[in-house]
Amino acid sequence: MKFARTCIALAAIIAPGSFAGQATSQPKQSEVDSADRLFQVGKFAEAGKLYSQIASQNPKNYSATLQLGRIALLSNRLDDAQKWLEKAITLQPGDADAKVMLAEVFYRRDDFQKAAASLNGVDVSSNKLIISQYPTLNVAKLESFKGQTPYELHGNGTSTRLKFLKTDPLPVVNVRVNGGDEVTFFIDTGGSEVALDTDFAKELGVPQFGALQGTFSGGQHAEVQVGRIESLTVGD
Repeated sequence: MKFARTCIALAAIIAPGSFAGQATSQPKQSEVDSADRLFQVGKFAEAGKLYSQIASQNPKNYSATLQLGRIALLSNRLDDAQKWLEKAITLQPGDADAKVMLAEVFYRRDDFQKAAASLNGVDVSSNKLIISQYPTLNVAKLESFKGQTPYELHGNGTSTRLKFLKTDPLPVVNVRVNGGDEVTFFIDTGGSEVALDTDFAKELGVPQFGALQGTFSGGQHAEVQVGRIESLTVGD
């Protein structure tokens, strides 16, 4: 059996200082400002180099450490992201941003139990980072996969063929949800999870775990429900 997740829808300061008799190298505020500006305009590689220099000069600099984790996550370098975010949590255990982004690391690895555990102590319902960037980090949904592997593949052979019924404006294909009859879906690479029509989800008896604000084409927003399906079958 294959497992899949579904989104049901119509579809950080340098603290200068030193200990007596011990010289330390502290980053200049201009370096921090430069790194922040580069990050804000999307020049992540250049920003990362400056944050790395700051973290090298002061390994306890939380802001630079967190930003290195953030940049790694944005680049989908999950091992690097985990390393920096876990270090950030060690530096400031009470800050939620590092925990949220670490949860996203595990989410992308399909390790939902670790993702849920990373959110311990985080008010998921009001956390701005979750709401704005990582709305699929729904603890109830993640915990519902306990003992199971999401997106586990099953099938005969190593490949299959999936016929496109049409390609304009998006590819349209036939699939089966939870082993049922064929239904028509479209492929949208901007979608983070499988999306089902609300009535179809009700027909299937899909469990629901709360709502989130969905963003659709043209920047339109609508509330959608979070749930899960047991299987999604494609191909011959």
